[in-house]
Amino acid sequence: MKVLKLDASGSNWVIYKDQFVWAIDARGLLDHVDGSIRELMKPTPTEKRATVGSGSKGAERVDSEGDFEVVEELTADDEKKSDGWKEKYRAWRLREAIVKQQIAATIPNSLFMKIRDKGTAHQIWLALTKDFQNKSRMVSMDLRRLQQQRCIEKGDVQAHFATL
Repeated sequence: MKVLKLDASGSNWVIYKDQFVWAIDARGLLDHVDGSIRELMKPTPTEKRATVGSGSKGAERVDSEGDFEVVEELTADDEKKSDGWKEKYRAWRLREAIVKQQIAATIPNSLFMKIRDKGTAHQIWLALTKDFQNKSRMVSMDLRRLQQQRCIEKGDVQAHFATL
């Protein structure tokens, strides 16, 4: 994905944000950025069978003191659910990693150090957005003030430029 690199000052935030969102959307990964998809929760077994005896597969363990510990075995239906969850979770993690890598590749190292401990791509994006949206608003307010400045008729142009 071709996205320009975000400047550490945030001077190109507006363009970066749109290019990044469009590139991620083109890959079908926007739900990881906007938070509409969340990490999948591991399914909990609906019915547990406690098994003891040598005939069941790994149903008992011997602890360090030689006592037997009862281990609960999943039903076939629960195992199927667990396998389905593992497959979906792997796919989610892969898509999440792609988005996180794309963010990391398009921001300077100084910004990466600030956001690297965030858990999900959505949390990373929120942190970047929070930081740079505020900066963008401040810049636009400063520009608006600058645009309203006028040099009075027959005024000192050098003093006016110094003020600007």
